[in-house]
Amino acid sequence: MSLPLTKPALSAVAIYTFISVWNNFLWPLIVAQTPNMFTIPVGFFKTANGQAIEWNYLTAATTLAIIPTILVYAIFQRYFIKGIALTGIKR
Repeated sequence: MSLPLTKPALSAVAIYTFISVWNNFLWPLIVAQTPNMFTIPVGFFKTANGQAIEWNYLTAATTLAIIPTILVYAIFQRYFIKGIALTGIKR
C-alpha cells in the first residue's frame, strides 16, 4: 500500500547508489589484481600513472564512461522530479 508513495524516494536512492558504485575508486584499486577487473576510474588512473597523458583519449573515454549514469538518471528522472515536487506539499 505504501510502496507507490515511496517510488520517488526509492528512485533517488537508486540513482545515488548507482553513481556511488559506478564511480567507486579506492576499494577496486586495493582489490583488483588484473587489468580486466579494474573499474573505469581505476583504469583511468592506471593508464595515466607515470606516463604522458593522452588528453584526447582520456576525454573520449570519460565521455563514454558517463553514458550509463545519464541513462540511469533518464530512466528514473520522472520519479526523481516528482519526489522533489512533492516535498513542499502539505496534506
